[in-house]
Amino acid sequence: KIISALCSWEPVGTLVIPSTVHFDDYSSLSIYHRKANELPAYVAVTSQQMSQVWVGMIEEIYQAPFFSLSSLNNNTIYDLPRTHAATSECGMKYCNIEGVAWQDGSELILVSDKAKNDQDTQCREKEQSIHYFFCRKICQTKK
Repeated sequence: KIISALCSWEPVGTLVIPSTVHFDDYSSLSIYHRKANELPAYVAVTSQQMSQVWVGMIEEIYQAPFFSLSSLNNNTIYDLPRTHAATSECGMKYCNIEGVAWQDGSELILVSDKAKNDQDTQCREKEQSIHYFFCRKICQTKK
């Protein structure tokens, strides 16, 4: 067994998601600096299982390695678009979000994984795809 320094990761910081964000899972995180590597910066966190995204802001560093996160729009968690079923319940169609990246401060790009065999057919429509969303209403709230 060969142990190499290349196989060892050292943590350099921790982002603590606010307790108001009640995701069952966390599938991806992306940080967007409005000015090169300066704070404040936007942060987007996705939940695959809940088909949601939370957008917050890294505003200051309390004490290394911890960062202070605040939420935009009063801790709102945003549902990714739902199906328009005839019933009162809207179903998920972005069921397998595995990644998120900022295009700029008002656009998010999400990627989805292959649908699982036991998922509904509407989940297959958005599987293994790249999804592009404008989030101006979300991201322009706090400057």
